[in-house]
Amino acid sequence: LLASCSFMLDGLIGGMRERGIRFHNPYRPTQGRWNPIRDGAGSTLARLRAFLRGDLDPAWTVSGLKAWTGLVGASGVIKHGMKKELEEIEDDDELVLPMSEVRRFLEDGPWNSEGPWSARHPELLQWLCRHASKARRQGLEYAAAMMGRGGVESLSARPLVTIGTVHSVKGGEADVVYLCPDLSREAWQSWRRPETADQVTRTMYVGMTRALEELVLVGAASPMAVDFRKAI
Repeated sequence: LLASCSFMLDGLIGGMRERGIRFHNPYRPTQGRWNPIRDGAGSTLARLRAFLRGDLDPAWTVSGLKAWTGLVGASGVIKHGMKKELEEIEDDDELVLPMSEVRRFLEDGPWNSEGPWSARHPELLQWLCRHASKARRQGLEYAAAMMGRGGVESLSARPLVTIGTVHSVKGGEADVVYLCPDLSREAWQSWRRPETADQVTRTMYVGMTRALEELVLVGAASPMAVDFRKAI
């Protein structure tokens, strides 16, 4: 999904987040809005996987418990005065804590309910989103939408959608490219001037030639782009 300016992608980004469509831009990995789900130690995704624990009943290692409690605010989840003690325990990826030890640190939660852990993922995610810290809530809500669309496997799946400006993917290719023809006011003025029109035309040419099999020219969102769309 390509546009000439990054602000033109805001509606697409919001729509994909709401619908749980996973997207990225591997050409600009530091651009957070184009890469909202990152993996690796300490990431929201890694901490969420530690909480869900696949198809197992809640049986967290010391490291796993410390990881997922980093997603939530202490109030209503971690017992008063126990957050610091939990943080001071040495990390251990092997030692599984008995539930009696888990309850020493945590208030009542979904781990006290009956039923297989793996069958309760929607309920668990709702609980986690309600208690998420402000810094983690948006990422968790997006992950919840992804799981609602594709199950827990979607958390590890490779994104099939790339989004960005035309220039951000220069050198890249995709089977299908959706190209937005809208221009900023500055680009529109450049296109209307004979001496600078080629600059704008070349930008759209770069976007078009990213497509391996199919190019979809999106409808113009602004009156300025109507004539330009016809021209390209």
